[in-house]
Amino acid sequence: MSTKEKLLVIDKDDWTIDQLTLHLSRDGFQVCLMDTEHAYPGEIKGHEPAMIIYDIAAQGLGGLKFCENLKDDPRTRSIPQVIVSEEGQENLILKCYDLGVDAYLKKPVRARELVARVKAILRRVPSGGHLEAPSTIYFRGIEVDLSSFRVRSEGRDLGFTITEFKILRLLMSKLDVIFSREDILNECIGDRNSLSKRNIDVHIKSIREKLGAQRTYIETVRGVGYKFSTHN
Repeated sequence: MSTKEKLLVIDKDDWTIDQLTLHLSRDGFQVCLMDTEHAYPGEIKGHEPAMIIYDIAAQGLGGLKFCENLKDDPRTRSIPQVIVSEEGQENLILKCYDLGVDAYLKKPVRARELVARVKAILRRVPSGGHLEAPSTIYFRGIEVDLSSFRVRSEGRDLGFTITEFKILRLLMSKLDVIFSREDILNECIGDRNSLSKRNIDVHIKSIREKLGAQRTYIETVRGVGYKFSTHN
């Protein structure tokens, strides 16, 4: 199978591992298992997975720190992450999305939902699950660096979270095109639940605050969504 079809599962729960392996394998994916004790960026990169699926609460992973490490390390930064966990606190879920997790599914996971979510995420990822080359989106002093996941204004780092970066990247990828909240939810957060959808407006507010005088480029289209306007 191709590298794009290889999924790396990290969990301590044997039942969950069996279920993930069964249903993902049935849909043509190659499932590789890794013990939490060996789950560090260098080892993960060696497997060349198209996606990492793990339980953030699994003993030995280190919780949010593990998620942060994956996004901070250039070897694993661009590999999509799906969390499957019994932990369902609102603050934890939102923090994971801010760190750049592509989906957060609550155990027990419905097989059809899991497979559909995995396929949807992989369709959005370039070949091999990695950015093909460093590139930048630039408009009137705003620089979205696709290789470092940073947003700068006149060379100054604006301190965007991963989710804020994804939203601005989406809006600037098609200037003057309106994106609904549902569009932003699907492309940048990957979770359809109402919790995440309610927070789109919160993320937009934060983006505007960080852009400062350039905030007017983010235009609200009442009753529809948002766009990056070149006419403001």
